[in-house]
Amino acid sequence: MAYSHDFIDRVREASDIVSVVEQYIPLKKAGVNFTALCPFHSEKTPSFYVSPQKQIYHCFGCNAGGNVFNFVMEMEKVPFPEAVKMLAEKAGIPVPVSKTSQQDKRKEYLYSVMSKVSNFYRKKLKSSSLAKGYLARRGISEETIEEFGIGYSPDAASMISFAKSEDVEIGTLKELGLVIEKNGRVVDKFRGRIIFPIQDIKNRVVAFGGRTVSDSPVKYLNSPETFLFHKSRILYSMNRAKPHIIDAGSVMITEGYVDVATLWQFGFRNVCGVLGTALTESHIYQMKRFTGTIYLLFDSDSAGINAALRSAEKILSFDLQAFVVWLGVAKDADEFLRKFGGKNLREKIRQAYPLMDFVRGILKKRHQKDKSVWKAKFIGDIAPVVLSISNAVLREDEIKKTAEFLGVSRRSVEEEIEKSRKGIFPRAAEEPRKISPREKIEREIISFLVNYPEMVDKFEKDISPADLSFFGDVLEKIYGYFNEGGKIEISRIITLIPQTGENYDAVKDIVRAAVEKGDDRQLDKQKIQARKKEAAELIGAFKILRRREEFDALKKKINEGKNLSRETLDRFMAAARQLKGGEK
Repeated sequence: MAYSHDFIDRVREASDIVSVVEQYIPLKKAGVNFTALCPFHSEKTPSFYVSPQKQIYHCFGCNAGGNVFNFVMEMEKVPFPEAVKMLAEKAGIPVPVSKTSQQDKRKEYLYSVMSKVSNFYRKKLKSSSLAKGYLARRGISEETIEEFGIGYSPDAASMISFAKSEDVEIGTLKELGLVIEKNGRVVDKFRGRIIFPIQDIKNRVVAFGGRTVSDSPVKYLNSPETFLFHKSRILYSMNRAKPHIIDAGSVMITEGYVDVATLWQFGFRNVCGVLGTALTESHIYQMKRFTGTIYLLFDSDSAGINAALRSAEKILSFDLQAFVVWLGVAKDADEFLRKFGGKNLREKIRQAYPLMDFVRGILKKRHQKDKSVWKAKFIGDIAPVVLSISNAVLREDEIKKTAEFLGVSRRSVEEEIEKSRKGIFPRAAEEPRKISPREKIEREIISFLVNYPEMVDKFEKDISPADLSFFGDVLEKIYGYFNEGGKIEISRIITLIPQTGENYDAVKDIVRAAVEKGDDRQLDKQKIQARKKEAAELIGAFKILRRREEFDALKKKINEGKNLSRETLDRFMAAARQLKGGEK
């Protein structure tokens, strides 16, 4: 929802940034500011600063920065409107009710259908001796069945008949991936299966997983991608595990719903599962919101090992501490717990391999048979994993450990990894986006004005909002606040800049400059003169830029040989004279 600026300002003013940040990380007083270890990257020396006077934060290590909304967006991984809503609710400010769009109405209806179908499956389980017998043999308790809302689809037609009785159209069932066409008729996709409802973080049923109770060659079946369900974004049981992950300080990741349910039943509550896909960046983002430590409990077969290897780069790129729990003779967590119990699994967790140690061990087994070249092949495979480590200190440490593991010099490992950087891990060689001279000077103008609002009138005489290509709307608001006698606060102004993508880079630059300039508002004549001089230089540089742009545009027309009027030629000559005079 798009909230009004008045509402956003009200929420911002009610949300002291120091109080909000302290809900996530401990702060220490450092002069007029507060400081802490940055929550967005790994560091040993605090480089994260919070300014209570300017109501902004900035990290000089990773360049994160902004106001209280940006902080909540980064910590909770939510869009700007959601951050505003969260802070409004914390401050006890009523959130405006939006008019529900047709798309939103459709979505809510689909959620209601999924809920009804889930309840139907649950009732069918209670009346099926076959399904209850299967779950009993698997050792799944009544409490676990209730907790996870486990159900049963008895046949091809029952759920469809139920849906029709609830006035749910076949088209809707198809849209939700609940039915398929077979031999000319529509049948329940999950027929003959134990049903595991898949919920999002808000406890809404978005999909189903089914485990066959017969001899079907397809043991497990998940809902297809739908309007409600994207398997790359959903972690099974994250809604249930979230508070336990926070309490434990770690999360356990496994494959599928049966392992999750069994782990829960044995007292392991900080656990969630991937659903027929590799661990994605979206999954890792979700976990990082609640913990910095991950334990991988993938199956012990080759597929499980490959899943751990595929996950390594993504996990390490997020500065997470990761371990692999090796289950040995048991195929998966469910089998291990049934055979050896929770006490032995806890011991396995204590003995878990650090992720990089596990990767080195697996790669050695794979390549050691190639006696003469195995180390070279090993380096080729481990290079992208090492390069994915975003923290330079940790990356250097893993290079050292890899050299010791191979019995070669550290320098040789560094050289080979550096050679592979462009070919194997091109993202590491990418340069930051280059901004144009115009965007750069517009950022500087906005940054100057939010730091020194007393200089606004000097800019207003020479630069209008219409003159700016990137931040005209922001400049217009600054002028408006100034002329109305309102406050020009950086925490207020940066809210006017879209908080996504390239625009957020501008927010970071403006905030960084504000923190660097400090909070000194005691002005003497020397400081006033220095600021006036800086203002004049910025205005002059912007005028020269505009002349250069006009000159280049007219020159292009002339070079293209177009029929030009005398007026256009006169403008070109005037622009050339002005540019020459301004650049002397």
